[in-house]
Amino acid sequence: GFSTPTAMAVYGGELFVVNRTGNTVTELNGSTGLWLRTISSSAGRFSTPTAIVGYGVDLFVANRSGSVSEIDARTGGLVRLIAGSGYGFSSPTALAVHSSDLWVLNAGGSVTEIVAASGAWVRTIAGASYGFNHPSAMVVAGGQAWVTNSLGNSVTEFDASSGAWIRTLTSSTYQLKGPSG
Repeated sequence: GFSTPTAMAVYGGELFVVNRTGNTVTELNGSTGLWLRTISSSAGRFSTPTAIVGYGVDLFVANRSGSVSEIDARTGGLVRLIAGSGYGFSSPTALAVHSSDLWVLNAGGSVTEIVAASGAWVRTIAGASYGFNHPSAMVVAGGQAWVTNSLGNSVTEFDASSGAWIRTLTSSTYQLKGPSG
């Protein structure tokens, strides 16, 4: 069942739901809604999971504790746990995939880019110019990345290739009030 569901992704025709307090991922049939299985914390090494996204044959699950679990979508088994101080994770809260990279949004005020196929760190994007203030959602498309800042009442846009800040859309200009995705 569900235990504080916080995120979901449709992948391979199935619906995967992240359960934050249950430390599980529930898989449902995308057409019928029927329960297929529950991937447990022991299998996925989940620790307060907050987000999920699919890439290749795998699912990536962000863990609020400071890691990302890579799970084989076919078997539910752990492929690898991406963790360590070198990644700069700070309460991962959202995930996005663009091209061959996994983007991890950190509530602590940064974005970590990782090569999805290998788990190798590419870079961490952070700094005052980005205006990250409790970032809560992220999307990457067409060479641009956007991050919502729920406490800053703003949206930050940056170049996905270079990481360069482009602009911050503010509440005074765009009538934003606590964007959260």
